[in-house]
Amino acid sequence: MEKIQKRFLTVFENFNQEHMFKDVGGIPYALSKYCHYKTTVLYLNNQDVASINGYDDYVNLVRLSLKEKNFLNTINIIWYLIKHGGEYDIVNFYHGLGKVLRISRILKIFHPRVKIYVKLDMDEERFRKVFNYQRHWASYIGYFFSQVCKSWAVDLFTVESKIYTEKLKSLKRFHGKLKYLPNGFFSDLVMECENASKEKIILTVGRIGTYQKNNELLVNAIINIGEQKLSGWKVYLVGNITDNFFKWLTEQQNQYSFLKDIIVLTGNIANKQELYSVYARASIFVLTSRWEGSPLVVPEAMHFACCPILTDCCAAIHDYVDCNSGIIVRNNDLKLVVGALENCLAEMERCIDIGENAKKRIDSTLDWNVVAHTLDNYFFSKGGLF
Repeated sequence: MEKIQKRFLTVFENFNQEHMFKDVGGIPYALSKYCHYKTTVLYLNNQDVASINGYDDYVNLVRLSLKEKNFLNTINIIWYLIKHGGEYDIVNFYHGLGKVLRISRILKIFHPRVKIYVKLDMDEERFRKVFNYQRHWASYIGYFFSQVCKSWAVDLFTVESKIYTEKLKSLKRFHGKLKYLPNGFFSDLVMECENASKEKIILTVGRIGTYQKNNELLVNAIINIGEQKLSGWKVYLVGNITDNFFKWLTEQQNQYSFLKDIIVLTGNIANKQELYSVYARASIFVLTSRWEGSPLVVPEAMHFACCPILTDCCAAIHDYVDCNSGIIVRNNDLKLVVGALENCLAEMERCIDIGENAKKRIDSTLDWNVVAHTLDNYFFSKGGLF
């Protein structure tokens, strides 16, 4: 099939503005912008989701009404796909468990020509659930049905981690259908911030105070390092903050008064250019999460040449950095986080070098322009789906 009429639909029920430049919205945006696809996102809501940063210049947004009962929402999606599925070459779903596989089978029955692409979007818990599922079935018949028959309608699965990709290839349900595809980063959306000067800023970005993000680990590391070694430095905590964490942080600031001058709470920064200006000025980026799937904040920070210090919270971390472009520490290990930060503070030239290496690495592998063309090749190159 020639590379014409590339019509791509992403189905994601809870799509909103925060998804537009993450993987869910980023894939149709990148395929449209860099590979000249005609792309659409189908979502459920009782109000239109407003476009930001010119998103709808590249992606058509189609809204279905949101029902109170989940099964009615599923029927709504199925009916849309029965009526309109044939208008697309590729239909994209997320996660690939349960409902997604059932909808895929129905779509394939009504529109067998349409190719179905499922992005597995895996964190460690979801990986274990999928990988260990085959061991649960004692009988061959049950195993065959659960692993092969359920997935027959899907033409392509992708995983964001090389480690998970290699392990999942051993499962029959993914035989010949599984590819590695990392989450990307839109470097062409951040050009205005490229030339900012680096400052003495340690940065973390996320939902501040949630159990997953484990921000207490960073604050405790700052306390252990002490005021003298951190003279002139600021620690930016960027993101919405939980009440419990704010209360705990206030207690720490009352006990260690120097924290009041060092820690900066910005709240959520919705404006991307404003957020990127913080990345651009930061010298060190710290991720203390207990677990993640494929955290976008890491390639964002690396693109801006921040030296990344990351807990070993997900498989994708090992795809992001190597020994020259970042520091990975054992999960929830205060001593190792303190040591990594102290080394960076004491050897700023090395810290800057790591940041520059991080930028080179991420821009050559995880720019959405690169990732989109990789996905396009999975579809349309020799040996692809078409």
